[in-house]
Amino acid sequence: MARLRSASPPAAASRAAHVPSRWGRLAVPAAGLVLAAGVPGAALAQDDAPGAAPAAVPAASPALPSTDTLQAALLTATDLGQTFSTSTDDTATDGPTTYGGCKALQPLLNGASGTDQTEQGTELQVGDNGPFLTEGLLAETPAKLTADYARDSAALKICKTLSITSDDTTLDFTLSPITFTPGPSAAVRLDGTVNGVQTNGYLAVGNLGDVEVQYFYLQVGSGSSQLASSFFTKAVTKAQSTLASPAAGSTGPSPSANPGSASGGVGALPRYVR
Repeated sequence: MARLRSASPPAAASRAAHVPSRWGRLAVPAAGLVLAAGVPGAALAQDDAPGAAPAAVPAASPALPSTDTLQAALLTATDLGQTFSTSTDDTATDGPTTYGGCKALQPLLNGASGTDQTEQGTELQVGDNGPFLTEGLLAETPAKLTADYARDSAALKICKTLSITSDDTTLDFTLSPITFTPGPSAAVRLDGTVNGVQTNGYLAVGNLGDVEVQYFYLQVGSGSSQLASSFFTKAVTKAQSTLASPAAGSTGPSPSANPGSASGGVGALPRYVR
């Protein structure tokens, strides 16, 4: 997306939209889950003793959706209509983006790398002035995702402020709860100004069992939640339908990958918020 420049409210908003996938997207992101534990040496020595019972074999962890499957489950410009297109801006030359305000949101915004998860993200926008939409899908084992979703949704409920700083420009937002469907989901509305121009955003997460939907929508000069809510519904229902398809492939955990989006947590709101 466009670089954040203090002299241009739309450009500033566009850079802020690189918040979500651990996002990556948001940038998107959670700590990796250890799927197999080593057997202590002492236990091995005991098992070698005559008559010892065979060592228990850890249950196999469920396979995670492949990165290809997650990619197919993401929204596309065609899904959104209007004049949306996939963001093609090179973020390699952008300065670092930092987040302030409520610390409870940091895991969602900044993410954490891990090999025991899969994730994909995308960034869509209308021209240079937005709106901007970032979506990330993070797959983890159900137990791990349940814990991470509980953490992320709780943060969205208690946090009241968020600041996004890039290229020496800071966007300050006040957060207020809002309901997005379908559930289970949690969402907040972000309200602020850039050089006196109204800037409005929405940050949300949805729980699909072994996949967390991480969603960020940003618009300049409007305060309506209609499109943001509608597109979140599209994101969740498309992900549910795609991931439930018999043709949806799955593989074991693989390194995170986000072709077509900036790398990082809802951080490089989304990595999914980069």
